[in-house]
Amino acid sequence: MGLPTGAHHPDALTCNAPQLVPLAKAVGSRICAQNSLVATLGEKGRLSLGGTLIKSYSDLPISEQPNGAGNPNAVTCQEAQLETEGRWGGPIACAHNAFRAKLNTGGCVLTPDARVIMFSWTSKKLNPAYCWHIMGRNGFLPPRFF
Repeated sequence: MGLPTGAHHPDALTCNAPQLVPLAKAVGSRICAQNSLVATLGEKGRLSLGGTLIKSYSDLPISEQPNGAGNPNAVTCQEAQLETEGRWGGPIACAHNAFRAKLNTGGCVLTPDARVIMFSWTSKKLNPAYCWHIMGRNGFLPPRFF
């Protein structure tokens, strides 16, 4: 497995940004978001998605299986995914619909931890087949994020 990349790619997802901590506390769950969204976080960790200020979980635009339908600039958050044995392991992953549409068209999904883009047919546990062909604003997206 390669090292995570994409720290400065606007379309890459990050889960470790300090700006996400107040938002995660507000919604009661770990959050991963595209770098371009992290850049919009306010000083108090508030994130405005489509003009709606996110103050609690119920304010999030949640979808179980976001596929990128609708406005490409709108943001959709994927509900935390089950990892193994029925346990919730992944964070809520927020991204623009344009990103989700590229994944869907390319036959790719995010792993439950929102850190890897893999083919939808691959195993989520052992050696996922990375999607190297998804284009972002700065060239191909790295298949493994921070």
